[in-house]
Amino acid sequence: MGDSGGAFRFEGTPGKFEWSEGDLLSLDGALVGPGVQIYAPDEREPILYISELYKVNGTVLGDDVEGFVFWDHSYWPAGYDWKEFRVFKDLQLGWEAYANEYDDGTIEWGHLCLGREGFNFAGVADQNGAVVMDSGVTGGIDLGDDDWAQRTRWKMSSGQEWTFELEEGGETLRIHGSPVGRLPSAGRAHPPRR
Repeated sequence: MGDSGGAFRFEGTPGKFEWSEGDLLSLDGALVGPGVQIYAPDEREPILYISELYKVNGTVLGDDVEGFVFWDHSYWPAGYDWKEFRVFKDLQLGWEAYANEYDDGTIEWGHLCLGREGFNFAGVADQNGAVVMDSGVTGGIDLGDDDWAQRTRWKMSSGQEWTFELEEGGETLRIHGSPVGRLPSAGRAHPPRR
């Protein structure tokens, strides 16, 4: 993508961060609201996942940008790389992180997961705090002809639902040389609002 020339700098203070990498990028972030914590106790392979959402402004490759950055921390037993860890390789089937800013200025964001052996959860928040924290989530994933998710639905214990669908004619990005061959998400970039 670009060469930072070794000029990486990331400074986080309570509620904000500054991230720069030479001419590659320069971003300032402000915390949207309280973070989300997900804890799955297990005798051998527990996980604690902490996620905060930051609204960012700045430049990437010289272009003005605005959007969101998740600043996540994850804790699991020593000796495993994330892709070797049971949560990644066996339990999670569909773990989606998302952030939406609506026309009225409200921001909703979170993590939604469907998995095996009851590894299902929703941690959804807005700028004021928790919207949904639920480990009784059910749902399903509709696969396309190539076995990639076309639609995923999460249903909360309360009956509230979230559904993510590929846009008409959309597909996940193909990545040559990737072991899975595709980018496992289907987001869309929008120019900064003025």
